[in-house]
Amino acid sequence: MTIIDELPAAEATAPARADGSPVLLEVNSVTKKFERHGGDIVNAVDDVSFEVRTGELLVLLGPSGCGKSTLLRCIAGLESPTEGVIRIDGDAVYDSSSRTVKAPNERDVNMMFQSYALWPHMNLEDNVAYPLRSAGVRKAVARRRAAEYLDLVGLGGLGRQHPGMISGGQQQRVALARTLISEPSVVLFDEPLSNVDARVRVKLRALLVRLHRQLGFAAVYVTHDQVEAMSLGTRIAVMRSGRVDQLASPVTVYERPSNRSTAEFIGEANFLDATVLGSADDSLTVEVAGREISVPRSSGTVRTDAVPGEAITLMVRPEKCSIAPAGAADGNLSWRGVVVARTFSGAHTEYQCRIEDRSVTVWAFGVPDPALHESAEVDVTVPAEAFRVVADD
Repeated sequence: MTIIDELPAAEATAPARADGSPVLLEVNSVTKKFERHGGDIVNAVDDVSFEVRTGELLVLLGPSGCGKSTLLRCIAGLESPTEGVIRIDGDAVYDSSSRTVKAPNERDVNMMFQSYALWPHMNLEDNVAYPLRSAGVRKAVARRRAAEYLDLVGLGGLGRQHPGMISGGQQQRVALARTLISEPSVVLFDEPLSNVDARVRVKLRALLVRLHRQLGFAAVYVTHDQVEAMSLGTRIAVMRSGRVDQLASPVTVYERPSNRSTAEFIGEANFLDATVLGSADDSLTVEVAGREISVPRSSGTVRTDAVPGEAITLMVRPEKCSIAPAGAADGNLSWRGVVVARTFSGAHTEYQCRIEDRSVTVWAFGVPDPALHESAEVDVTVPAEAFRVVADD
């Protein structure tokens, strides 16, 4: 976008709906290869494709080394892919077939890093105004706009202070204001909250959610923190070994993970081996831990080709399970077990239970129940609709 001298004041507008909104970022079949010492070739990013539309915040989530930061750097122009196409607001900034490679300053993106990267000799107002001043905006206009964005991030009135005079959390707010002020087509975030403590991180996360709703910018956000991904993302791309395992809404990724790796990385999960007994249009009948259960397809069991005798994996989240003293459970889907360990975590108590040769984790809200002590016999109950059939990796 072109920045002119007179910029409109920041408005608290709702973001456009993603469906039918303009595509601001296209990543098509992008691959990035590195050569290790010794000549081995590694695909850090392996044939990744997605789009980001106006008002979307796409989170790239995965463990260290999965390729998420490398992919973000390819979008920013800090790395050059080996193959593929990247378009920003319809403009091809990288195209391996035509050998198009645009420099970072030729791409309409801004990037917020882990480090604050503030100029120590500049006050906060000048730090935030720096992108506008670099684009030729008059000093008075840029400073006025910087004051507006400092107010947006909750630092109104502190513009004359220097970075060394404020806390780390406040410095990250300044960095956020500087990233957003020039209103780029796409905003890139490379684990920006990893350098602040947990309490400040929660507040900054809430601020970022509010600003995204208020300003409606398109963004790609890299993190390995599943809670951060779930609370920030309109969609999540779960990455593993350079590829995207699943790309969906946070609710879909959590409730219906595409495979076991995704289920393990997003939240806590129990995995139970099961055997298919029969298949119907609306359910799948299986045997698990000595019980025959009918799992409704509406719960996320989408396979229609399962055959009797086939081994499958069922997943159930700990909060979907319930626990009671032996004999107290009321339901056909209860299993007798023993409490192996319990841990109080504040909001809930975690019970590790042994059911036959299987370990099952149960979360119960509130403080530990004295009757559910270690070595106590218990009944663990799981509603049939809580089970998910997950594909093995």
